[in-house]
Amino acid sequence: TVTQQIGPANEWKQLSWSVDSLTATTNFSIDVIGFNKTSLGWDTIMTNLTEFNGVSLTAFESDIYPFLKLKGNFSSSDRFSTPLLNEWKITYTPVSDIAINEQVVRISPDTLIEGSLLNISADVHNVGYISEDSVRFKIYYKNAFQEKFLISENILQSVEVNHYQTINQKWDTKGKDGRNQIYIEIDPENQINELSDNNNIYFQPVLILSDTSKPNVLVSFDGKEIQTGDYVSQQPVILINIFDNSPAQIESDTSRFHLLLDGQRVTFFNNEDIISLLPTSGSEDPLLRATLKFTPTLTDGHHSLDIFVNDANENSAYHNNNFNVESELKIFSLLNYPNPFSNNTFFTFHLTQPVEKLSIKIYTTSGRQIHKIESYSLEAGYQQIFWDGLDMDGDVLANGVYLYKVIARSGQEQAEKIEKVVVMR
Repeated sequence: TVTQQIGPANEWKQLSWSVDSLTATTNFSIDVIGFNKTSLGWDTIMTNLTEFNGVSLTAFESDIYPFLKLKGNFSSSDRFSTPLLNEWKITYTPVSDIAINEQVVRISPDTLIEGSLLNISADVHNVGYISEDSVRFKIYYKNAFQEKFLISENILQSVEVNHYQTINQKWDTKGKDGRNQIYIEIDPENQINELSDNNNIYFQPVLILSDTSKPNVLVSFDGKEIQTGDYVSQQPVILINIFDNSPAQIESDTSRFHLLLDGQRVTFFNNEDIISLLPTSGSEDPLLRATLKFTPTLTDGHHSLDIFVNDANENSAYHNNNFNVESELKIFSLLNYPNPFSNNTFFTFHLTQPVEKLSIKIYTTSGRQIHKIESYSLEAGYQQIFWDGLDMDGDVLANGVYLYKVIARSGQEQAEKIEKVVVMR
């Protein structure tokens, strides 16, 4: 007679049994059989036990033999009587049962762009009978070719009975595009004796989309985007904003940015006073990945700025600005649009330098001033100022030709220019 397997045990204690009808012609003995965790076979570890007052099992390590069976050997020399087994039992300390399943694992999102961070979280429960002081776990993934790669491994301390410990992991998906399987495995080396090993592993598919989109580069000079040929100040504040659909941040990696000013490389090394990377953590735009601040000192004449950017997934972008610098305060390209106009118009022009105050005075052809517009703190470059077409009393002007003078002042410098405007209704 052989029992079903007993265990698993955290610690084996004692074997005892009770037998009746033992006579001079009958015999009963017990063999103890243990499941060898290393060889995965059953070993006979004690034989021909007849002392039913109790046998100690403490010499057998439960790490080696987590399960036992009892084999009863009955014999009778006269064939007319047989021993009667009343009971046999093994006492032992029960084990823990460390468990995870789909209800306590959170892997999100299940579809994301390459370079995004995947959030991995799991509550590791102990549904057994004793606490575990040390529980090792591994997180890994398999790609479409079933190749296995480790994400992380660590140890949970003290998972008590009917309690849990939480695993939290963020995984950078850069270079991991395709269909992947994320695995969380508890006790991967099978070092813990448990009620069941079937609840120690969980996996979930995750689709990582390739990032093939180039980053977008937006450049402003003193807070404005410029057109080719625009004028900028001699010491402009140039902000270079990098936008990208991949959430992978590049703001701390200066090797991803290359600037050429008039064909000469601008390096970050020893140039901290004119070029730096600004933090983007407070940005309201979720696609902003980096901001460069560049504050060169420029000479008069034509200049070019070439910007090369590589995002975290090595998609490259190029941006170019061609602009002019004039140290003397001047007004260029003055006109109004539309001209003639019926209701309102815009005065447009270029300033070669920032100005503290700008005035637009409108006159009749006889020289009488009928209106004045004033603006303050204008930057160098293109400007556009609205006029509602009314005089200083709010009256509609009569049809005809008028003159307007634009006067720009910066410190002791002043520039002015006169043009004609036509009212036609």
